[in-house]
Amino acid sequence: MKGEISIIRLEVTGMGMWCIRIAKRPPEVPERTLPVVMAPYGETVSIHDETWSKVYLYTVENEIKVVVMKQNKRLPSHMNIAGRRISASYGGQPFACYGRVDTGHVYQACPKR
Repeated sequence: MKGEISIIRLEVTGMGMWCIRIAKRPPEVPERTLPVVMAPYGETVSIHDETWSKVYLYTVENEIKVVVMKQNKRLPSHMNIAGRRISASYGGQPFACYGRVDTGHVYQACPKR
């Protein structure tokens, strides 16, 4: 049997497309601020309001923004905008301690609490 040598090129790719739910955004902070704050973690593709349309007869907004972005690194579960703390959540996100912003555990089980 004759073997053939092939060159295989490996590249690190981005983390892919994610839908991130943003809660507790201060009402005085415009929506256009979100892509600026989230820019270190990837490219924002779109932003829309989350709604409870399946539960109610009419579409009801719930004050949560859904940011669709191409992440290039993990987004923290909490960030500061205009001096206020917002929450960011997405599928597959590691557990994060709300009190210390550490990962790997929740606030109730925080070793530094």
